[in-house]
Amino acid sequence: MISARPARVLALLLATWLALVASAQADTWQARVTNISDGDTITVITPAGQQERIRFYGIDAPESGQPFGRASTDHVKKVIGDAGFQVEIAEIDRDRYGRIVGMVIVNGLNLNRDLVRVGLAWVYPQYCKRPECREWRELEQEAKANKLGLWREPGAVPPWEWRRGQRDRQPNQPAASNQVKGGDCLIKGNINRQGDKIYHVPGGRYYEQTKIDESRGQRWFCSEEEAGAVGWRRSRE
Repeated sequence: MISARPARVLALLLATWLALVASAQADTWQARVTNISDGDTITVITPAGQQERIRFYGIDAPESGQPFGRASTDHVKKVIGDAGFQVEIAEIDRDRYGRIVGMVIVNGLNLNRDLVRVGLAWVYPQYCKRPECREWRELEQEAKANKLGLWREPGAVPPWEWRRGQRDRQPNQPAASNQVKGGDCLIKGNINRQGDKIYHVPGGRYYEQTKIDESRGQRWFCSEEEAGAVGWRRSRE
């Protein structure tokens, strides 16, 4: 009986080669990371000195209100921090929010792929269409079989489904008080005296003391992606 292992190794080598070819075709440049919003979004300074938000291609990390949302963010912070906050961006596209969508490479490590491998992100089926996505889906299944990261959570809910659930519930929620928001939309979108729009996530240093006054344009968000898309930035503490 012929083992399936050689065929699998060959398939992985082919996927890796295709990924390298695809990356070579992308616009690749060095960048310095200035902020890590969550497990799939960072802010960088480009070689031209411009600030850009980067959305990791082909994956979706847990939101801050989901299990393993913090763990996913912490993993990205550690990998990038250990590299002195220097990364390589393989730019692929721009999304509807104006963010660059691409691969984030850290000392030769594809961080998009690595998050899937360690069970801290899903492959995003709606958007992951490049050749390397086939291998990423296999890595996702391996992480799930080995109960790595978020796969330890029974009935883990993909972030795109979780966000849809938050949006569907919002019209039926009562107006938010200063202290507690109904449902799971727990991110506080504050506007300070200087007019800066800053959001605070549960567990943040200023989260509990931040009061939301919707009459001043302050608001609640269901995800960090939602907050960033309309101009809020994450609190640095």
